[in-house]
Amino acid sequence: FWYHMYGRDEGTLQLYQVDPARSVALMNVTGNQGNLWHYWETSTNSTTYFQLTFEGTLGNGYQGDIGLDDISVVNGPCTGPPQPTDSSVTAQVTYQPTQYDCNFDQGNFCT
Repeated sequence: FWYHMYGRDEGTLQLYQVDPARSVALMNVTGNQGNLWHYWETSTNSTTYFQLTFEGTLGNGYQGDIGLDDISVVNGPCTGPPQPTDSSVTAQVTYQPTQYDCNFDQGNFCT
């Protein structure tokens, strides 16, 4: 998955693997990680049912956000981050754009 932690008052992001017998911390990241997305993955050898739990905690103020994206669980070894796609390709709009349309890839944040 990808995570984004940005802001001077950033808290902590933790990931736990929880099964009936125990809870294991898989990830613990604290503080401002810069205004960019980071990739993270892990392997487990569990042969029983388990649950993944994300926990975000507050920092010392309100100026900090945590974002998660593309969370997936797959059977098999980790493969590393996906290869970048061709950013020069633009999706074709199939309807007439309105004032409510947003395109975050081009910096239009609906303001």
